[in-house]
Amino acid sequence: MEIDYQKETGYQLEELIELVAKLSNQYVSAESSSVTYETAQRLMDAVIYTIRSQNQIIDDTSVMSKLPTAKKAYEAGNMFLKEKVIHTMKRYNDMVGDFDDYHNHCLKDTVIKGLPEFFKWYDLKYNPQNTLLTLDYPILKDLSQLEGIWRIEAYLDCIELEQLFLNKFDKALVIEILSTYDASYRLMINNLCEIVYEDVLCHLLAEKPIQERISRQEKILIMNQENVSKEKLNHLSETFIRTYYQNEQLISYVKPVVDGLLARMIHI
Repeated sequence: MEIDYQKETGYQLEELIELVAKLSNQYVSAESSSVTYETAQRLMDAVIYTIRSQNQIIDDTSVMSKLPTAKKAYEAGNMFLKEKVIHTMKRYNDMVGDFDDYHNHCLKDTVIKGLPEFFKWYDLKYNPQNTLLTLDYPILKDLSQLEGIWRIEAYLDCIELEQLFLNKFDKALVIEILSTYDASYRLMINNLCEIVYEDVLCHLLAEKPIQERISRQEKILIMNQENVSKEKLNHLSETFIRTYYQNEQLISYVKPVVDGLLARMIHI
C-alpha cells in the first residue's frame, strides 16, 4: 500500500527524501556511497517517526505544519525524543529501586533485565521506531500502535500502575493469591495485577475481608448470583480504587479486568 507521506508528516515527499539522503550519508562508511533499499526504507521510517513525534507534542498536525520545513520539524522531533528517552530512563531508575516482581520470572526478566537493554541499545538517530524488546510480561493495555520510546514509556506507565496497586497489599497475601491461582505462578506468563484484582472483586461482591480466602468454587457461585452485573462490578471497582488509591488512571487501567471477569469466571 502506497504511503501518503504528506498525510503522515505534513510535509512533501521531496523534503523527506532530502532528510533521508543526509541520514544515509552519515550512516554509510567512507568506502560506500549507497545503502540498500531496506536500509533506505528504515531511514525513511526513522524520519517519519521523528517528525510524527514532534507533531504529537501539540497533537495537531495543522499547527505543526506551520513549521517552515521538514528539516526543522525533524530537528525539533529529534530533540524531543532525546528528552523523552532521558526522562523515561530517569523514571525507570526511580521506580526500579522499590520494584517487586513477587518472584515471577517473566515480570522480573522484562522489567529488570529487558528495559535496561532498551536504554543501552536504543538507536535514536537511525532506528528510533524500533522498540527492540518483545516486552513478554503482559499488561492490561493494548500498546500495539506504539513503537520505540513511545511504547516503552507507555509500558512503564502500566508497570508503575501495577506496582502502585500491588504494593498496597501485604506481599505475603499477594503471593498467596498468586500461588492459589497457579502453584507454578513464578513461571507463568500472566498479568499479576489481573489475578489479584479478580480476587479483590470477588471479595467485594461477597462482602468478605480480603484476608479471608475464597475457593474457586465459591467464586463461581458468587459470580453467578442474579444481582451480579458489569454495572455493579464497575461501581464496586471505582469505589474501591477511589477509596484506597485516589488514582483515576488506575480505574481506567483495571477496567479490562472488570469487563472480562464474568466470562472468565464462568469457565473456571
